[in-house]
Amino acid sequence: MPDGISPYAAYPFMLHERYRLPWGIQIFHNRMTLHSVHCTKILLTNDELEGILDRIKIGVHANCALVYQPMGELVRQKSQKIDTMWFSKLTISRNFDSGEGSR
Repeated sequence: MPDGISPYAAYPFMLHERYRLPWGIQIFHNRMTLHSVHCTKILLTNDELEGILDRIKIGVHANCALVYQPMGELVRQKSQKIDTMWFSKLTISRNFDSGEGSR
C-alpha cells in the first residue's frame, strides 16, 4: 500500500467474492500481505493485481463495477448522498416553516 493509505479502506475485498484470485490476503497492524495460492511468482506479473494497485494509486472510475470499489470510497459516496439528502430535506423544511413552501 502507498504511505498513508489503509488497506481496509483501499482494497477491493469483494473481488474475492466474485472471482477466483490466485492469492489470499492477510492484514496485521495495518500492513497487508498477499499469499499466492500456487506458491509461485505469478503474483508479481498478475494483471488483476496490477489493476488493483493502479486503482489504489489513481482512484476508481465512478462507473466502475462495485466489486472494484474499495470500501473507503463506497462509504464516502454513501455519506455524501446522505448529507445531500439531509440538507435538501432541511432546506425544504425551513422553507415550509417560513411560509415560502405554501405560496
